[in-house]
Amino acid sequence: MIGIKSAAITSIIILVIAVIVRAGIFVLRDSPKFDEKVYSAVGNGSVHAYFINLEQSKDRLTKLLPKLQKLGIEFTRIPGVYGAALSDDEKEAVADRRTYIRLMHNPLGDGTIGCYLSHINAWKAFLESEHSYAMIFEDDVEFVPDSLRHAIDTLVKNSHLWDIITFDYIHYGHPRQLISLPTNPPESVSCFVDPVLECSCTSVYTPLLRSVSPSNNPDSGGFNCNPQSVCRIDSGLQCSGTPFLGRVCPNPISIVKFRTRVGNAGCYLINRKAAIKLLSKALPIMMPVDHYFVRSWEFGLRFVGVAPKLVSQDSSVSIRKQQDHKARVPIKYRILSVIHQALSQAATCIYAYLG
Repeated sequence: MIGIKSAAITSIIILVIAVIVRAGIFVLRDSPKFDEKVYSAVGNGSVHAYFINLEQSKDRLTKLLPKLQKLGIEFTRIPGVYGAALSDDEKEAVADRRTYIRLMHNPLGDGTIGCYLSHINAWKAFLESEHSYAMIFEDDVEFVPDSLRHAIDTLVKNSHLWDIITFDYIHYGHPRQLISLPTNPPESVSCFVDPVLECSCTSVYTPLLRSVSPSNNPDSGGFNCNPQSVCRIDSGLQCSGTPFLGRVCPNPISIVKFRTRVGNAGCYLINRKAAIKLLSKALPIMMPVDHYFVRSWEFGLRFVGVAPKLVSQDSSVSIRKQQDHKARVPIKYRILSVIHQALSQAATCIYAYLG
């Protein structure tokens, strides 16, 4: 009798754990029509850039093209998908609205669908080429071409450390440094920082990514990195030249893992393995693309970032935000979303140490 009770209790515990894991940690499904054998995992060693641009966003195209030309990497325009222009049948064919609202506690909007499909098209275009690496850009990003190019060259030489590497992210992420990489020339440092969230200064050995506090020092831009050092913040966002006042940083770039969730898909570098894995579970859409591609534990990929942040995105005017509208949802979906987010955060933290 005791044995039966123990077995029953064990079964219930296993079932509860399985439900919890499925609710937040492992939620993605294989895309039924995807065949990874169609694509080769081996490229020719080169890097190619793909930028997503809507037909109606010609002003962004005009602004971005000079930077891409200065970057010195061949690039291809990926026509953006305007979600609002899709028919209802086209949207329903790629969307899992019930799962989306359970995970995100908001209805799936046209802008999110269009953004997601645009990234899928970029991954496909990359795999249909012979290139080994792809820089994926959205068209509303800001970067300093020389600094970003030096970083790309350094990271490609150390490609064994990553499968996806993000240059643009929101949320602090509580980064954990994996390795510091010298760039050439070491004097070229141009980073983007959010004075509300972080101050991206680096020392020779350890990146100082700390919450900022108000500063009375007029040379600091009004914010302290920490009590010992001050970060130069020009125009509120961009810090150029030496991150420390009067000091050259010989190792400005660090590869980091994030202990808490980060977001944004404005600029990232991927290899062919990552593109194949991302396509393998891409449909149906169950979350925004920047929530999707960071779930490295579900893909078996090495997702890392670069500190300091080298790219900044003006998300306040994104097409996705212009098309998507918040709506009230039943409280049960909010509760389910909180559970999902908490478990995803736990998985992110575990991966930062064990992945």
